[in-house]
Amino acid sequence: SHPPARPPSRRAHPLARKASPGAMATQDVELFVCERWKPMCGWSEGNLLPTDRSAYRVRHSKKSFGTLAEAESALLAPGWEWEEVKDEGGQVVVWQVDSRDQQADGDGWSYSMNFSSKFEGSHKGGGINVVRWRRMVRTQFFPGCANSLIAHHGDMMRTKSSKSSKSSNAEINAEEKVPIC
Repeated sequence: SHPPARPPSRRAHPLARKASPGAMATQDVELFVCERWKPMCGWSEGNLLPTDRSAYRVRHSKKSFGTLAEAESALLAPGWEWEEVKDEGGQVVVWQVDSRDQQADGDGWSYSMNFSSKFEGSHKGGGINVVRWRRMVRTQFFPGCANSLIAHHGDMMRTKSSKSSKSSNAEINAEEKVPIC
C-alpha cells in the first residue's frame, strides 16, 4: 500500500484576480503534472521512467515539458499575458489545482497503472496504480484591441496552415510556441 498523497503546495482558495482592463479575450490553459511511485522513495516527478515523457503534459498531445517554466513559455500564445491571481493572504497563485471532470483524491491527484493522453484515472492510489497526475489551470488574457486579436489569430492560423502543408508530421519543434487559439 502506498502512503497518502502529499498535499499540494497551494490549494485553490477564493482568489482575487488582477483586473485585466481592456482585455479582449481570456482563455484557461490546462496542464497536467505527472509523477510515478517508486518503492522506498514515494511519489515524485524524478521517478519517471526513461520511457515516460516529461512531467508536464498537455491533454491529447505528445508534447511534454521538463519544467513548469518551459511549459509556461510554450503555452503562452503570442501577444497574450498570464493573469495574476492572489489567494486570501495576498500570495500569488500561479497554477491552480482543478480536479473538475477528473476522478481525483482530496488533493487533486488521479491514479492509474500507466499514463494516457486522455488523463482518465481513479481517485484511489495503490495496488497497480503506480502513476498519478494532477490537473492544473491558469488563465491568460489578450490585452489588445479586437483588431489586434483578429490579426493575431489570422497570423497564427496562416502559420499553422503553412507548417502543416510543408510536413505531414504535426509534431511541434521545441523552439516553437504551441498555438492555443
